[in-house]
Amino acid sequence: MAQTLCATSIGLLFKPTCARLLTDIAAQTGMPIDLHMEAVPRDGPMPELILGGPNPRQLRENISGRKRLLEHNSKANIVWVHAGWNLTGERTVNLCARSWKCIRTLF
Repeated sequence: MAQTLCATSIGLLFKPTCARLLTDIAAQTGMPIDLHMEAVPRDGPMPELILGGPNPRQLRENISGRKRLLEHNSKANIVWVHAGWNLTGERTVNLCARSWKCIRTLF
């Protein structure tokens, strides 16, 4: 049975110490990080499609935090899950291609 370290962008990308520790554990154990996050390149309001419930009214930019996570330990494999799931409208083919070109351990 395959195992992964599961991470969500809520909190993790905004807590650098925790993110660095997770990437170090992933690199040491060979377990990939299973990263669940929407692409949010700038702060802004929550899209109407997902507004309500437990979701916040405002989204915080998370691309720079994701970049720091990816760059911290080049031996950590990170899977950005839910390709094709794009509730913010920001997870574009161009963004994914740029990310994969720059960070060889992102899948």
